Amino acid sequence: MSSRRFAFRLQRVLDVRKRMEQAARQELSVLNGQRNRLDEKLRDAEHRRLEALHLHRSGMVGSVEIDMLRMHASVSRQEASHAHSLILERAALEPRIESARQSLLKASSARRGLEYLHDQAHVEWKRECRRSERRDELEISMIGSSTQ
Repeated sequence: MSSRRFAFRLQRVLDVRKRMEQAARQELSVLNGQRNRLDEKLRDAEHRRLEALHLHRSGMVGSVEIDMLRMHASVSRQEASHAHSLILERAALEPRIESARQSLLKASSARRGLEYLHDQAHVEWKRECRRSERRDELEISMIGSSTQ
């Protein structure tokens, strides 16, 4: 091969596209992390609701104290309100996740397009190097045969 190195004329653009893709991937990762945390909070809220329901039902055996019943109802309303706010927060996150997913898809496509051009330019560069080496070898052989 030739001693010169391959230089892609659009390398800076390719580097920018790679950074844009990485930023889009990072944004999607952050949003997915938020969604996973909200899902975990929802599972915890559902678990607490079921425990409170079980406790409330077990307290209904025998004599019923009105104050305990009010307390359980209040806790139940608070848990339901908390779960509802988590559901709304998660629902508001979904369009942002979809938008980030589309941005990543677009950035990946742009990068892949430039990488295809890079690969084609590299193949052409190697082909030109081989042509140049063959010309040099032919020239050397012609010089060698003319001196004899």
